[in-house]
Amino acid sequence: LLCSVLGTALRLSRDGDDDEQIEDYSEVWRPRLEGERHSKRVVEVLVSAIRDAVVLLVRTDPTNLPDVIRTLREHQWWIYRRLELHLLRVLGDAPTAAVIELVDDETLLLRFPREYALLLQHEAHRLPGDVVLRLLQRIDDGPDLDRFRRGHESLFGSAPTTEESQRAKREWQLERLEPLKEILPSSWRERHSGLV
Repeated sequence: LLCSVLGTALRLSRDGDDDEQIEDYSEVWRPRLEGERHSKRVVEVLVSAIRDAVVLLVRTDPTNLPDVIRTLREHQWWIYRRLELHLLRVLGDAPTAAVIELVDDETLLLRFPREYALLLQHEAHRLPGDVVLRLLQRIDDGPDLDRFRRGHESLFGSAPTTEESQRAKREWQLERLEPLKEILPSSWRERHSGLV
């Protein structure tokens, strides 16, 4: 019920802009899911209530986890993905398959919300080698530099220099390697050090 109420509140807060029901800008109005922001905004109160309820439901009965995840995934807004990531991290002993499914999600790696980075750091030691290698390959591929160029042109009126593009790529890679630094193979540890 709370998830549906939050979805309605998010929809109503969009001022008629309904062309994409995934982006809710929650990383702006709720950068951290843990803790309280002492906000009286309805969406923030609902996020806190849902966060606490899903954790309590699963801690009380771990067999509730699949149903809780299914309920969160029924809603397309970005905040629900963040709540799912948060839930799996705070559980501490979430099923490895559920963790791998999220960690292996390319959209999450590209967007890299705070909760994804925290889950990745917390669960890195449990990840199978093939999952780590896939992550490292995606990190090696780097960001979408065409998108970076378009964003740069939009903001500054000119294309980025080669140096600016390479710096953006290094920063993007470093940010994604940081949660994995304790489990990196030696060749990647050298690369990580070189990026720092």
